[in-house]
Amino acid sequence: MRFRYRQLLSTGAVTLGLLGGSLTSTQASASSPAASVPASIGPKTTAAQAEAACGAQMKAARDAGSNKPVACVTWGSTKLTASDRLAAISAWPTPKWCDDHGANSTWYVNRFQARGVFKADVTVHDVRTGRVTGKMHYLAVGYSYSKRDIKAWAYQVQLLQVSASGDGVGSSANGKGTCAGKCKVTESKFPSQAMSNSKEAVGQFFFDTTIKAGPKGQKGEGQGTAHWRLTNPKWAAPTNEITLGQPPVRCDNALPGTSKTGCVMPYIPEMVYAKPVNTRSWVPPQAAATSAGA
Repeated sequence: MRFRYRQLLSTGAVTLGLLGGSLTSTQASASSPAASVPASIGPKTTAAQAEAACGAQMKAARDAGSNKPVACVTWGSTKLTASDRLAAISAWPTPKWCDDHGANSTWYVNRFQARGVFKADVTVHDVRTGRVTGKMHYLAVGYSYSKRDIKAWAYQVQLLQVSASGDGVGSSANGKGTCAGKCKVTESKFPSQAMSNSKEAVGQFFFDTTIKAGPKGQKGEGQGTAHWRLTNPKWAAPTNEITLGQPPVRCDNALPGTSKTGCVMPYIPEMVYAKPVNTRSWVPPQAAATSAGA
């Protein structure tokens, strides 16, 4: 695979979701006592927490005296048809194996690439009545790649609008990238970009490992995360921050015959390292523990 440090040729994963139905002003101002208000909307955010966040947004807008609608987001539940998915995905070049899995909200990983497609929605509510005044359906596509003899890796997120109506039309997205673990952000580009059926919002992030070049045998993992908000001049405020972490990347200087540090996607058996068309799905450790009943 040719490593292009300053240009991503493909797309990658993230999900938002629809808050089903309308919220009354009473529901919006009083969420379930057990639901805390999250600082951002991530993959582990519960439906109750997302509803609490929406209620807090609406209360803040009312307290500020705004009559503009409020847009709420959460991780995905809306079903997209095959034609919707293909219409959005076909415009963006990706590795051939990417199209084998569709928009199923799962990362797929080989030795040097990770990619996934997530269905996503925004629902806009009247700040006083909770009535739904607009929607936007889109795909969030994440793509990450590394190389065995370069100490850096790249992560891209593209938000591809499938359809929009009412107060969901004319929205934009902007954000940033962060990195946790043995890594640092060297470049983060996610300026405000309009979204439509013919325009996508793109965030591109570049990370370097922070492990030392010597002695031999140094290693460490890093995980990049994309953060963004959706905005619209018709809304009282931007949406809550949405986050999506990529599968972790492992970097080391243990490759025989070279002193260079390289980075790989470690969540795949060694027997398929040299076969880019063979991929395995990656599930965050927390999610795996939950599904196993831990």
